[in-house]
Amino acid sequence: MNIVNIIGRLTRDPEVRYTKTNKAVCDFTLAVGNGEITDFVPCICWNKTAENLSKYQHKGNQIGITGKLTSDSYEDKDGNKRTRYYVMVNQLEFLTPKSEFQDITDDDPFGEMGKKVEEEIIEQDLEITDDDLPF
Repeated sequence: MNIVNIIGRLTRDPEVRYTKTNKAVCDFTLAVGNGEITDFVPCICWNKTAENLSKYQHKGNQIGITGKLTSDSYEDKDGNKRTRYYVMVNQLEFLTPKSEFQDITDDDPFGEMGKKVEEEIIEQDLEITDDDLPF
């Protein structure tokens, strides 16, 4: 099973670009933290999802994604073989309240993106001990 679910904040404004066959693609990074450590997770989305993310979201906005962990192999400029890991996004949700968006019209841009969430997720400081683990 290869399923990734992440909630995080965009580290920069998402920018859509187009392939030679005119497919929209958007590379972005999510900052995911627990209060002590922040992980930076590279992600990619395609087509209408990429266009809507770029159009309606900005640096610092919180989004939730579902996708799968994917890897690419390549050679760097010195000829060394490298592997890059990222999340291939299947769906996403905008989690920053609409009132905080910039340049949004009264139209509902979220119809194709899934359920619109009007409230921020309240982060809870949960302490988990070994006694809480099921194994």
